[in-house]
Amino acid sequence: MKSISDSVAANMRRLRAERGLTLSELARRSKVGKATLSNLEAGRGNPRLETLWALAVAFDVSFGQLLEPEPQPVQVLRVRQSPHISGSAVALRLLDRISPRGTIEFYEETFSSGSRREAAPHGPGVLEHLLVTSGRLLVGPLGDSVELEAGDFVRFPGDIAHVYAPVGGSARAVVVMNYPTGALPEDPAAAVNSPASPEIDMPPEDGETAGK
Repeated sequence: MKSISDSVAANMRRLRAERGLTLSELARRSKVGKATLSNLEAGRGNPRLETLWALAVAFDVSFGQLLEPEPQPVQVLRVRQSPHISGSAVALRLLDRISPRGTIEFYEETFSSGSRREAAPHGPGVLEHLLVTSGRLLVGPLGDSVELEAGDFVRFPGDIAHVYAPVGGSARAVVVMNYPTGALPEDPAAAVNSPASPEIDMPPEDGETAGK
């Protein structure tokens, strides 16, 4: 996994080249010293929150675009490995960036001890983002799943078969579903337990027998 300094350095070089900016011009726009910028582009030092915010404004990009590493199909962010950015009053870590396209839904999901859910693929282009908040959870594409603990984060394609299985007890997670335009059914009621919806177990209706 690349360090935050490596990601910032690569993104700075790319953004500066795209905009045709010299280090001197970037220093003028951001009010960050030229020597500091040179060190950041070389992957040296530990960038401060305030410095990165100033660079984001100077480049006219979101804060996350400076931190985001090269994307991978399945991206895991371990709580013990993920870099934290410190500032004078707050510290943060970037979990993920979601481009505003289609529909985004947020869920809190609880996984019962001993359970295992193998989910069919959702619609084309659906992405799942999951942050474990308690317990341990095996999650991700079948054959490429990962075991996570509280604080770990994963992003993976939801349009291939995938699994959720708590490890050693129950688990809980926050799940963000990113549906591209056209991936959701027109009738919201038809989305319940459909291949294009999150894995939610619904109780039987009155008069129905469970398992029918």
